[in-house]
Amino acid sequence: VTAKIVQVTSAQCPRGYWCSAGYTTAYLAGYYNPRVNVDSAGGCLSCPLYATSPIAAVNLSQCACANGFVPSFTNGMDKSAGFTCICPAGTEKRGDASGNVVCGLCQRGSYKPDPAGKETVCEACPQDDAVGPLGATSADQCGCPDGASAQQKK
Repeated sequence: VTAKIVQVTSAQCPRGYWCSAGYTTAYLAGYYNPRVNVDSAGGCLSCPLYATSPIAAVNLSQCACANGFVPSFTNGMDKSAGFTCICPAGTEKRGDASGNVVCGLCQRGSYKPDPAGKETVCEACPQDDAVGPLGATSADQCGCPDGASAQQKK
């Protein structure tokens, strides 16, 4: 009796995809998969909140903050070590007309300094009657209405 030995190899499921029953499916935007041979949709990892990625992304560094958010890195400027998405100075989180969460400019009479890696909200200007430009980043940008100086208002 002679036996014939045949080596059977299977195709490798690539990073950024999951494979099952002979089908290869790309992970959707907002997710990534750094591993090979993932056999279910649950094998993906999510980008941070308020970030998205291209379809079939393979690592965290492909995730990018969206809608005006900026990254706050966990370890210096190394995106692969992790990050969160926060609103930059002069903006705060709010909903837009489509129901999306975006970073919108601080309203007149408020400001927001550099958030220093933390999500914060716009603060009211120190003077009760203060106004200022949209998107103010400092209390120094707060002023008095109608061009009057602080001295004239007293």
